[in-house]
Amino acid sequence: MKILIYIAETGLNSSVGIHLDIALEQIRQGNEVFILNCDQSIGGCMENPYWNPLFCKLCMAFQKKDMKHFLPKGVEQHWMKEFVKQLKEEDIPKLQYDTVKELRALTFHGVDIGMGVMSTYISQTRNLNPEINEKSRAYFDALIREQIVTALVFERLQKKHGFGLVVFQNGRGAQFKPFFNICKNLKIDFICTEDMCNAKGDSFLTHFYNDIPHSIAANNQKYVECWEHTKDSDNEREKIARSFFENRRNAVFAGDTIYVKDQVQGQMPEEWKNDVENIVIFNSSEDEFSAVSKEFDDGAFFPSQIEGIKSIVEHYKHDKTKHFTLRVHPNLKKVSYKYHLDLYNLNYSNLTVVRSNSPISTYALMDAASKIIVFGSTTGIESVYWKKPVICLAAAYYKPMNITYNPKTMEELWKYIDTPELACLYSDDVLKYGYYYMSSNHEKTKYIKTDRVRLNFCSHTLQCYNYQKLFGSNFLYALLIQGFYRWLRNKFPAKFKSLSLKEA
Repeated sequence: MKILIYIAETGLNSSVGIHLDIALEQIRQGNEVFILNCDQSIGGCMENPYWNPLFCKLCMAFQKKDMKHFLPKGVEQHWMKEFVKQLKEEDIPKLQYDTVKELRALTFHGVDIGMGVMSTYISQTRNLNPEINEKSRAYFDALIREQIVTALVFERLQKKHGFGLVVFQNGRGAQFKPFFNICKNLKIDFICTEDMCNAKGDSFLTHFYNDIPHSIAANNQKYVECWEHTKDSDNEREKIARSFFENRRNAVFAGDTIYVKDQVQGQMPEEWKNDVENIVIFNSSEDEFSAVSKEFDDGAFFPSQIEGIKSIVEHYKHDKTKHFTLRVHPNLKKVSYKYHLDLYNLNYSNLTVVRSNSPISTYALMDAASKIIVFGSTTGIESVYWKKPVICLAAAYYKPMNITYNPKTMEELWKYIDTPELACLYSDDVLKYGYYYMSSNHEKTKYIKTDRVRLNFCSHTLQCYNYQKLFGSNFLYALLIQGFYRWLRNKFPAKFKSLSLKEA
């Protein structure tokens, strides 16, 4: 069988090491490996959002070094530019759009071009609704062209070589969207990789077979497999799982940013009253899963979170027995767009809004609430763990566990909110979620070490992975790559000096 492995984004994550490890394993199994490397002929990437060709050359140099060091001689390897130059300009259409809605809907040969554009742009700016102006259009057009070119190259290579398996990273942004969609549409088997680490900072493999890392079903399958195929005793497994929830409550690292470290334990809003039913709403970082997939778009109960919050408090504005408290997600405190700031303009007597940077305790609110309403954030499964009834109004990785109330109609939503003493739907499935993110019970690379290396330099934390070295030094590699990324990536000769941040 012939395997295509697409290698991209060398500098800041471990995907190259992971993909070369896959290549070595496929070679060991007797398969023929075809390496395709990205280069400046297609433009930029998540690591090079300003399309600086110097960063591309630096990335290519490390790709060459790593392939020479790790791969045996004779492995077929090509750069994108070899195939891009074979395309004719008339092969690359100019797609038209005037609004974000039209942009998101763009497709080419079955590839969700518009979703790839928006996913990449939102990841860089956190702007959900950009103004379509001359500056933003230039960037969007470049991302559209990048995907069309990538799609055409991949289609031609697939027709010529008939790959039985394709390997690529993430599948969400513009650089990888063509591989994901074309593989799906043509029923080509694929592995979509993602670099992750557990609460100890140890990297582990998360290969998604014929699916992407944002698939709810695929993630739940991993939770179950990790739980059931463990070397830990039952008691140790449960202890590790529970530590996820206890760590998060106590501002201890649990594999993600510690969002409550600046909060005061036990602190509550001054206007909190105990003579009414207190229902707490935890919103989420709405940009985090925007333009990820149709699954997440379709999973939203309301068109936007602020519309949902408005609908709820409007419905109950004359009900003096209920009071709602909105805890704005701390991850929004640096976001200056309407989907965050407009939350503070909600002026209802039955609503208290706790700002994203407030020291008021998320867990004190959780403990005091009679019911919790979430928009897919981790506080949903945490609230269930702490025995609270939870109503979930968006897609969430824990939804298939049936631990939350998931209304399908407005009538169902009102019924859940109106039910006195709504029962918590706790099940031990929540432990599978916690165990997955805390456990060391994960597959690791076989041939190339990809654990994270953290280094301190002049009050900055530098990070790279074991295999990433310059003159044998992780420090020199991290200093060069992260120094360029932080200070030089949008300098001459970058195509884009900045991205348009204007909101429509």
